[in-house]
Amino acid sequence: MNKYSIFLIALHLFFFTQITFAQDSILDVEKIDFEYLDSKLKLKYDDGTDSFGAKVKLRMKKDSLIWISVTKTNIEGIRMLITPEEIHLLDRLEKIYTVLTFDSLQSRFQVDLSFELLQSLLVGNLPFADFSEDSITTEDDFQVIHQKQNRASIHNYINQNTKHLEKLIVVDEQTDGVLEWVYANFVDLNGYSFPNQNNISLLFTLQGIAQQISVSLEHQKTIISEEALVFPFNVSDKYTRK
Repeated sequence: MNKYSIFLIALHLFFFTQITFAQDSILDVEKIDFEYLDSKLKLKYDDGTDSFGAKVKLRMKKDSLIWISVTKTNIEGIRMLITPEEIHLLDRLEKIYTVLTFDSLQSRFQVDLSFELLQSLLVGNLPFADFSEDSITTEDDFQVIHQKQNRASIHNYINQNTKHLEKLIVVDEQTDGVLEWVYANFVDLNGYSFPNQNNISLLFTLQGIAQQISVSLEHQKTIISEEALVFPFNVSDKYTRK
């Protein structure tokens, strides 16, 4: 199993744990709204055994498409097209094309995959379900929203001054796995405060072996607009389909 597969499994295990997307809340948490988003990022990956840097292109059409291209040493390795129904994955190095339905992911990993959840995490919006006022505590400069959804405990750290979501912690109570997603270096983007820096830490067990993955995502240039983007995704006959 290569490092891309391990990372994707880790994402599935933590981002899509049967949790409902939040529409509104009793806190006035800033929410980034967009029609199209186009961003270039630097990625740093470290799993304790292997580490590498890569360039990432991210394009999104709100509530419809997420397109990701990962390039290392000027060679594209992975291209993904995510819709609300499916994940299309091109392994450009191994010439493998994979289509994953959300039902198949639920059967394989016993978790639910939510397009809305991934979309929210990528732009720094509050991602999880509604909550009650008595679930909020204060820690230093943060209001912390504590939530329990199925087997997950979620802790959202909201800066009291800026109303930004600055840190998200998800704990799987069955496996003791932990996801920590930290947002930093907020900049003005069309009147919104956009987190240019994302630091992600994953602690989990895969096939009985403890794993730790650290990922840094640094936005280099991000544009949100009403102008339509293209989402190129062509599969040639050279690819093996799975």
